[in-house]
Amino acid sequence: MPLLQDVHVLVVDDEADVRDVICEILEIYGATVSSARSGEEAIGLLAARAPDVIVTDLAMANGDGFWLLREVRNRGLLAVPVIAISGHFEQSEQGRLLAAGFDYLIGKPVQLDDLGRTIARSIGRGEGAP
Repeated sequence: MPLLQDVHVLVVDDEADVRDVICEILEIYGATVSSARSGEEAIGLLAARAPDVIVTDLAMANGDGFWLLREVRNRGLLAVPVIAISGHFEQSEQGRLLAAGFDYLIGKPVQLDDLGRTIARSIGRGEGAP
């Protein structure tokens, strides 16, 4: 059974190439994937179907990752893990990002194995699951 079989992941990134690569990686792991170009577009998708996990870039034009995290929590989706991805955070910022409510952090460029394992861990599958 693929690691992420029966897992719906919402990928949010304003860079089409990055978004497409992340979606392809997740599909290799067996996930069902939805994607959005912005936080605002992601909120529209949430109304139709809540995902099991959200993977979001931090820096986007229309509703950044922090805004999206607040909106997700305000809509009562408290149990949905939100994973931040960014090419711009330093080790020293990890505490601030986790304190803001992100469940996990992944640096860009996104590594295939890191992404799959982190998502699996966020939903209680795989090594190091909560």
